[in-house]
Parts: sequence; C-alpha cells; structure tokens
Amino acid sequence: MRWRAFVWVPLAIAVSACGGGGGAASGVTPPGVVSISSFTPSSGPAGTEILVNGNGFHTVTAARLGASPGLFIADSATRLRLIVPVGAQAGRIEVVATGAAALSASQFTVTGGAPIPAALSVAPADVLEGGRFTVTGENLDRVLQAKLGALGLTIVSRSAISLILEVPAGTPGNYLTLVDTQGIARQSVHLINVLEAMRLTNWSRSVIARGTLLTLEGEHLDRATSVIFGSTAAVAVQSHIGSHLLTVRVPDFAQSGPVMVMANGADTATSAASLSVVDPILVTPANITAPSAAPIILTGSGLGSVSTVTVGIPSATINSRNATQIVFTPPAGVNCAPVTLLSLSQDPVNAGSVVIGGGCVLRAAGVDFAQLMSRPAADAFLPLVPAKESWLRAYVVSDYAGIPAPPMRAVGYLGGTPVGSVGLAGPATLPLLSAWSALPSSFRDDDTLTYNAELPAAWIANGLRVQIEIDPTPPTGNALAVDNALPMGAETNIDLVVVPLISGGNVPVLPPIAEVLEELVRRLPLAQGRIQVTQRAPYTLTSVGTGVTTQAQWSAALAELESLRAQEAPEAQYYGMVRPITGAAITGIGYVNAMAPAVPSLSALGVDASHANWRRTMIHELGHNYSR
Repeated sequence: MRWRAFVWVPLAIAVSACGGGGGAASGVTPPGVVSISSFTPSSGPAGTEILVNGNGFHTVTAARLGASPGLFIADSATRLRLIVPVGAQAGRIEVVATGAAALSASQFTVTGGAPIPAALSVAPADVLEGGRFTVTGENLDRVLQAKLGALGLTIVSRSAISLILEVPAGTPGNYLTLVDTQGIARQSVHLINVLEAMRLTNWSRSVIARGTLLTLEGEHLDRATSVIFGSTAAVAVQSHIGSHLLTVRVPDFAQSGPVMVMANGADTATSAASLSVVDPILVTPANITAPSAAPIILTGSGLGSVSTVTVGIPSATINSRNATQIVFTPPAGVNCAPVTLLSLSQDPVNAGSVVIGGGCVLRAAGVDFAQLMSRPAADAFLPLVPAKESWLRAYVVSDYAGIPAPPMRAVGYLGGTPVGSVGLAGPATLPLLSAWSALPSSFRDDDTLTYNAELPAAWIANGLRVQIEIDPTPPTGNALAVDNALPMGAETNIDLVVVPLISGGNVPVLPPIAEVLEELVRRLPLAQGRIQVTQRAPYTLTSVGTGVTTQAQWSAALAELESLRAQEAPEAQYYGMVRPITGAAITGIGYVNAMAPAVPSLSALGVDASHANWRRTMIHELGHNYSR
C-alpha cells in the first residue's frame, strides 16, 4: 500500500450537524458514498497516525486535518490511516472522494510533544546496491535509525532538513521507515527501489572494426542507454535483447580500451578486459586475371587485420600485408574462384574474384525459346512461328560457385548472314553445375538462374540460327558458343469475323476489335500480321426467340451462325457474341474439327464483352475449331 499526499481543493459539502464525541458521523454528500464513523486516538503531536473507520474509503482521493492536507493510506473500504501533518492545528478530519466528502463529528487535538521526523521527498527513488539517496523533510536530526522494511540503512549525514542514507548490498527495495529518538518507527510514503548493479561478462568479438555491430553480454543490461569505448567515444545502444544482451555499432572515433555501459548517473558497468578496435577492412571488389602460381596484390585499407584469404574454399598463402596492401598466392589447382578476406574484427569481406591461367570451365548447358510456351531449341513439336518475336533463355553455368557472370550475347544468323545481336540479362554470378550433371528442372523453374533476351520478330524466319556467345571479348579468351538450328513452323493465316448476335431483343456488347486482335496474338502461335479481325453488322437469330440460355438454344444459335458463314464467307472464321447469360452454366460453344478436315466447321460463339471472362471464353471456343 502507498501513502498519498493531496492539496486540498474546497468543495461544496452538505453537512448535517450531529452532537456527540469522537465517534459520531456528521454527514455525507452524496449519502452512502463515503462516511466517517470513528477515529482513534483523539489527540497527538505532528506525525501521529490516526486510525479512521467508516465506509467508501477505497474511493478517497484526499484527506486533511482541519485546513492541513495530510498523507493517508486507505487500507480498505472501511479503514484509513492519516498522518497528522507538521504545522496542523486542531480540527475535524475530512476525507474527499469524487463528487462526495465526509467530516468527522468531533475534532482531533494537536498536542505539542517532541517533534516527529517527517520525510517529504527522496532522490533518487531508484538506488543501486551500495548506493546512496537523500531524504528531504523536517526534524530529520531526530532520526535515530532508517530502514527499508526490517533492514537497516547506513546514515551518512544528518541535519534537521536532510538525511543521506546508504543502501548495503543485498538490501531489497521497500518503503522507507524512520525511527525517532524515542524509538518510535514510522513508515513513510516513499518506496525505494534497490537495483542490482549492471555487469559486463562477454562480447561477440575481442577485436572489432569501427562501424561494425558489437553484441555485449551481461546482467541487467536492459537499463543501459549508452556505451563508452576507450573512455571517450560514447554512442547510444542500438537494441536490447532481454536484460542479458545489447547491440551497439562501434563509432568511427572509437579507441581500444575498456568498454563501459551507462544507464543514469552512477549506474554504470565497466568491462574487466580491453576491447581492441581497428579500422574496417575496405577493398573494391575486382575481377583479377593472373598467370598460374603468380602472386596477386590487393589494395585497400584496414588490411593489416586480415587473418586469412580464401580463393573459393581453400586458403591462399599470404606473402605480405600491411594496412593498405596484401599480397597472396592462390592455392594450387584453383583456376577461378571468388576471393574472400577473413578476420577476427568483422564479417567476411568480398574482394572480387580471380581467373588463373586458362580459368574455369564456363559452358551453356541449354537454350530455350518461348513464344507461347518455353521449350528446348531442338523441340520439333513446338516450332517457332515466323515473324513473331521470341523470348530466349540461356542456361550458362560454371564448375565453381561464386564466379561473376561474364558478358553474354545472342547472335542471330539467317542463311549464314548475321542479322544482329542482343545482350543477355541474368544473375551477377554464374549458377553452379558440375560438368557431368544434367540440367535440373529447378533451373527451368527459376528465372534467377537463367540469362534472357527478347529476339526481334524480324529474326524469326526459316533458316534462323542463334549462337550464344559467352565472354566474347578479349583478353580473357573464355569465349564459348552453342549453335542452334531452330525448327520453324509453317506460316498460317486467320481471318476472324466477330458477329454480334441479337436474340429475342437482347443486343450484345462487343469489345474493340483491337482488343480481340491483341488477345489472339498473345494466345495463338501466329504473328500479328497473319491475323485479320473484322466486325460484321449485327445479325438477329431466327432460331432463338428469347435469350440464349439453354443447351438447345446454344446449339441452335451455333448452327445458324455456321450456316450464315457458309453463305457469306466460307473461307473465314466466324465468332458470334450473345447477350450475358443468367442462371445457366454455359458461356460458349464451338465446333470441334478433326485434324486437317476437308471442309472444317469454323464457327463458335460465346458471351459478350459485358462478361469479364469473354477473352478466355473466346480463345477456348476457337481452340475447338482448331481440333483442340
């Protein structure tokens, strides 16, 4: 429970006078909310604790004796303790709740007697074990002993208005109690929190580069707000992980030495050991070409703290190093690999790659082409469509992981004559694939493992050959090529007539002809120049007198459309559009032709453009006409 002190604010109180001694209640407003029935003792000096009985004390927000506000604790709804304020005069006890108040029937008499020590404030309220706090108040020179709970504190200094106390190690937090020269103990309203000291026990690196994240381990570190490196460089804590870990970024001006964490004031902890702070390792990654067994030179800064140079997985031999230069000899048997610098001070640093002697084996493991579907270059069942642009996908791989991708391009030839070249875009590092391994399906499903380009429509013609050139530019000498003779399909034309079909007064909504053409080019294996789309004038069905909804009505409409096509344009293909259907599962219908029929039925129909799926329906139904 806590003591509370409040400043009195006058309220309008309705009091009904009632005679009698110190036990009778005088009145309550509003009735039944708060009341005083008795109190004891009836007199005493300042600092005396008055036990007040009544009702509604759990709602009390202020209490006073006469005109003097006092500290109080409501132990329950029926019992309240009030401390006689220093300087108070005799008067009735008053308690105040929200919208209500109550007065005692009789007065409490303030007597002289020995002055009672009173603690008015303490600072700080949070104290480290072994730390000190100051009590400010009245008559504090009469304090014989100070305690937190039942454990005594050390009195460092004492005067009438000030008391400095020291908290012994192992003392738990509690309310401050003052014992006067008469041996009377009085608990104050002030709760003192005793904090265990922060401790540093470990760190993530004993050598750390400036600008690197450092993790400190210890106890009670959740209170820490800043870290000091080498007694001078302070930086804010970046994050806490519970009370045992914190992370901080080592500042650029940090120096080697002990590390200190700080919370507030004297709340600090210093490491027992020194932390070594060094410059970060900085190099510009580069692709280096060198003859076999020749030393390689890297330049940068902070290189003096490099402990190991790896070329791929094995370690190189370090010939010499200083802050700005390191010289190493690659391990035997490594022809190309990424170079990584390792140290105790920071994470691995990418230094680029090396190509030694003839370099590693780079090869094209396959090439796919895609106009509608992706398929290998030699697939005779899905030939390319002439004059339709194609997407090229090359699978260029290496025997070794981490090799930077060289420049790559696709060169097109028609009849042996070059028609142009396009650069291939793909990942910065070549995918790893052993020389004896087949191209896995996971490569075909992952765009991040392939190198791609769009081939112009002008390239796609009979006699096309495409050559993939890998690293074609000297001086590396690693130019590789895969030559592809591409199957080419026959040229085909489509002459499609879109027919608005009116059924029973239901007029369809037609899409723009440009949108129909765009969908056909996107979905069918034909070049745009081979597709012609026109729109016929609206045609009113005679076989269907209402809207087209039932299976019989769809079939009748299709037959009438095919008859119309045979009469008007037997070489063309008709696609009819009807009003949106409601309450039926049919959205389109079309003739399914056999392969290469002598007289194909080239009619189909589907829902109009007010239906969101009109495009999908159209392609589906036209596919039936194409024997699908």
